[in-house]
Amino acid sequence: RLAELPWNWEVWILVCLGLAVFGYVYGLRRLNAHARTRIFGVLRMASFAAGIGTLFVALISPLDALDDQLFSAHMVQHLLLMMVAAPLLVWSRPAMAFLWTFPISTRRVIGRLWIRGGLQRGVHALMSPFVVWLMCSMVLWFWHLPGPYDRALANEAVHTLEHCCFFITALMFWSLVIEPFGRRRLDYGSTLIFVATLGV
Repeated sequence: RLAELPWNWEVWILVCLGLAVFGYVYGLRRLNAHARTRIFGVLRMASFAAGIGTLFVALISPLDALDDQLFSAHMVQHLLLMMVAAPLLVWSRPAMAFLWTFPISTRRVIGRLWIRGGLQRGVHALMSPFVVWLMCSMVLWFWHLPGPYDRALANEAVHTLEHCCFFITALMFWSLVIEPFGRRRLDYGSTLIFVATLGV
């Protein structure tokens, strides 16, 4: 029974979730009330909380232990990571909140590295719709082949790598679909095709 299964209190997961919550909350607190309301608002903040809560359910609750026993639980865990947590977190604009955790001098350095250091061009190329679609498709297919799938069930480190691959590519995918900062790379028709073809 689900109630009898252990919780997964992995320290590194708790630390990552804790740092994410701290960074988001601290970044918001450094903004003045008007900017916080205009840029984020209550719904985006609630979206972040819901995204973190979904990660908690997927990675820490007894669902994580059950996924070794039931294929359906394994798939539910992956769906929570890719289809629920990722879009909620993308829409909450965490990168902007995390940036504000740094003092203004550090933010200026990050800005110079972003513009002059080539990071912007690199991210722009990596976030090409075709590249993101290809990466997401390859990750989905690879980890559901019999060999990698069985290896992930048998080895916790490989299982963790699988989750990281799913979650990171899902964040990239939903960033293009949702475009949390309003600069769309795809029009709405192309976005529908983008989602539908990956779904296949």
